[in-house]
Amino acid sequence: MRKQTLYLIAISILLALYVVVQVTRPKAINWNENFQKDSKSPYGCYILYDLLPSAFTRSTITENQQSLYSSLITKNNQKKSLLIITNDFSPDKTDFKALFNFIKAGNQVFIAAALWGKPFSDSTHISTDYQYPTNKNSSLSKYEFTNPHLTSKQLFAYQNIHEAYFSSLDTLKTEVLGRDLDKKINFIRMNIGKGELYLHSVPIVFTNYHILYSNSEYPLLALSYIKYPSIVWDEYYKPERVNRESSSPLRYILSQESFKYAYYTLIITLLLFMIFESKRRQRIMPIIETPRNLTLDFVQTIARLYFNNKNNKDLANKKIAQFYDFIHTNYYLRPDEHDPKFRKQFAGKLNIPLNEVDQIFDMISHLKHQEKVSDNELIKFVALIDQIQYPELANNQ
Repeated sequence: MRKQTLYLIAISILLALYVVVQVTRPKAINWNENFQKDSKSPYGCYILYDLLPSAFTRSTITENQQSLYSSLITKNNQKKSLLIITNDFSPDKTDFKALFNFIKAGNQVFIAAALWGKPFSDSTHISTDYQYPTNKNSSLSKYEFTNPHLTSKQLFAYQNIHEAYFSSLDTLKTEVLGRDLDKKINFIRMNIGKGELYLHSVPIVFTNYHILYSNSEYPLLALSYIKYPSIVWDEYYKPERVNRESSSPLRYILSQESFKYAYYTLIITLLLFMIFESKRRQRIMPIIETPRNLTLDFVQTIARLYFNNKNNKDLANKKIAQFYDFIHTNYYLRPDEHDPKFRKQFAGKLNIPLNEVDQIFDMISHLKHQEKVSDNELIKFVALIDQIQYPELANNQ
């Protein structure tokens, strides 16, 4: 017992030490590119979002957690500037249409992303490519603005950035706003309707790490093109949400044109199969007949039984007993075929001549004293009683 207690104490101490080590050990740094406003990880946007109120003192900053189609339905004419920072901007056709209508109405949209969805890139006539550092000397990237008011004598330098750049664009509709030392374009503007679309191909320069350790001036200068006092920070098109939703196999199937049509074809085929095959293979429904009234069959069976036995005396006695019960139940008289007073009362109750009543009860007295009853006597007796019990049948006959 004592040894068992020592084991329990030792296990408890080891568990307590393990919990202390897990709680006190430093948390692992999250190097994932999430671009979220609340994330203090190296590639979050906590610092940039925190700097926005001081950089745009006359602006109100709101947050968007919905798709473009749901969030860009404005109920007033106030102009807005939408700010989207992510690694891959791939809105579907509905969101893409809502975005362009939003810009055409006179609003601004600033998007920083390294990858662009096909509907978006096809409509804006852009394509991007990546440039990777090949050695230690080429790992330093330097950027500049084409706007002389934003150009500094010192270029904006970044270390170890896998930078994307616009490899092709529509030069007639696009204005170049920024590039690197190799003249590779990374910042452009397009005028769409009454509004403006700004695209930046290196979203990582807007993250915490590069604002702290590389350059804090460049991202704010890039955002200085924002001119409307209402700024909307987007939290919907972020990598973590996109990755979480794209992990669904069905969502991936529906996002691919050929897979989507194949999926719909399969569903329609299965529905048609169920409709037509269910009719052909369905089990034959049994015919449910109306329940038969077996009372008549029972009466006929009993009648045949008595008919075959030829026991008219027994039938007469049963008929007499049934007739006496009828008199007692309906007229509250105690039947007695020998009592003249009863016969007179019964004739009065039925409102029939006394001689008819005498005929019935005389015959009853006669049948009771006979050992055998003939067929004619039984038929005549039953007819007399039926005239009393069932006068409507007697009248019809």
